[in-house]
Amino acid sequence: MEKSSRTVAWQTKRAWRKKMEKNNKKKKKWKIILPVAVVVILVIVFVQKGKGSSEAVQEVETAKAEKGNITAELETSGTIGSEDVRTYSSPVNAEIATANLQVGKPVKKGESLVTFDTASLEKSYNISQLQNKASDAANQKSLEMSAKGSEQAAQADARIQSIDDQLNGLNGQISELAAQTEQSKNAAAEAGNLDKEITELDKRSEELKNKKDLTKEEQKELERIQKEKNKKQEQRKAYGDVTAKVSELENQLKNLQSQAESLQGSKAEEQSKKAAGEASVLTDAEKQGITSSQQAAKLTLSQSADSLAEAKAGIQAEFDGIVTSTEVAAGSAVQEGAPMFSIADASKMCVDFKVSKYNLTNLEAGQKVTITSLDRKYQGSVTNIGKVAEKNEQGVAMATARVHIDDPDDHLIIGLDAKLKIELGKKTDVLKVPIAAVNSDSKGDFVYVFSKDKLQKKYVKTGISSKKNVEIIKGLKEGETVVTTIDTTIEDGMKAAEKK
Repeated sequence: MEKSSRTVAWQTKRAWRKKMEKNNKKKKKWKIILPVAVVVILVIVFVQKGKGSSEAVQEVETAKAEKGNITAELETSGTIGSEDVRTYSSPVNAEIATANLQVGKPVKKGESLVTFDTASLEKSYNISQLQNKASDAANQKSLEMSAKGSEQAAQADARIQSIDDQLNGLNGQISELAAQTEQSKNAAAEAGNLDKEITELDKRSEELKNKKDLTKEEQKELERIQKEKNKKQEQRKAYGDVTAKVSELENQLKNLQSQAESLQGSKAEEQSKKAAGEASVLTDAEKQGITSSQQAAKLTLSQSADSLAEAKAGIQAEFDGIVTSTEVAAGSAVQEGAPMFSIADASKMCVDFKVSKYNLTNLEAGQKVTITSLDRKYQGSVTNIGKVAEKNEQGVAMATARVHIDDPDDHLIIGLDAKLKIELGKKTDVLKVPIAAVNSDSKGDFVYVFSKDKLQKKYVKTGISSKKNVEIIKGLKEGETVVTTIDTTIEDGMKAAEKK
């Protein structure tokens, strides 16, 4: 850092010399304290050569190389600002009722800055509330109908299963009874045939009995008929009253078939109920749709409630600060998210300033700074050095750096210029000479030492420099006398005399 300070100083000094040779053109406003702080005096050289004198003695100003303290400083200026400038955006879509805002106005933490007209938001909230209730009612009805339909379908299905079980039992009985009826009918037919045969035998028997005299053959026939009849009667007796049994079986069969038909009718009715119930049951997708609809309605209501609450609360200052900009006024409509105003934190003040590449080599974060504004002094430090440079109106690339103000007060005004004195470095008990004593050429820095009425050129190694002095690290001894006169005619080995 020390070498950087010295380099900057002598770059500025060489620039000064060039400017002197160009008719003293106007200096730049931006300057470093480290370099030349010597008041340039036009030296009148009394040359004796043209007057016939063979030797000329140059009078020079001198100073002693001595030990002391050196503080390297950079003097510049910047613009007062805040490290925390907060922009407030509108939390709602509404009309502004009051706006307690004015650029430059100090505000206190908790102070009401903006209130909103909540009429339209209250209306929107009421509408959202009604829509949410209507949506809930409709969705609840659909869910209840779905549950009822599901229950109805389940009950109908259970009854259908029961009917099917009954039908299966009846169908078994009907099949068995039908078989019995068929058997009985067959038996009745056989009994009828026997009855006919017995009747024929009775008829033949009567014919034979009605004859007065029977032949042996006829007597034998009559006996045979009687035996046949007895046999047939025994067979017929085995069948019993089959006709009545057939009638009874047929009646039973009709009764079972009637029951089966009734159950079929009941089954058809239950199937219809089941289909109707299933038709009102919601699918999983429909249930998900209802859930999403309910969530959307609740979210809309919640957003409306939040907006209304935020509008009723208004906006208060979050910290003590200063209004730096405002975009709104009472009666104006604002959209949610639109910037309304900005407040700078008055407890976090700073000064932003521009830095050229020559001074960046000496500038570091943490360096102490004295700030002067409106004749008041403040202490601070360099906190940030920007990494992006931009060209100014003169085309010089400048970076932006920031100084934090340690002890801000109400006298600091955002936007005003402030003077800065930045302490770039400090050394104690070092060898130093006036800054005007050090010159530079292609080989390096040098001084002219005055000794025994002659000048001796000595190259030196320099360190940090202040407004008046420069540190000599090597090349000089304490107590040596150096020339401080600025004159291009001075040469190594020439005779000289100290100015009194």
